[in-house]
Amino acid sequence: MDEPPTGDKKNLMIAAGIALEKSLKLVPPADDAGTDDARSMLGQLMVGLKAAYDQAATGEGGTGEEAEGESP
Repeated sequence: MDEPPTGDKKNLMIAAGIALEKSLKLVPPADDAGTDDARSMLGQLMVGLKAAYDQAATGEGGTGEEAEGESP
């Protein structure tokens, strides 16, 4: 048998869910203080990626047009 039966998979997922729920009750997750930092980092990453894309699109051998399969 390559994989366990679906009933066993379901029971494993239920057990994992219960364990996760109980662990969160024991040690509640920290508040979302890092959310602003994450948004800032993602914003900076997007600015950097756009700049790199713009440079590649207009740089050496680039015509500014997208090649097939590329996205802006």
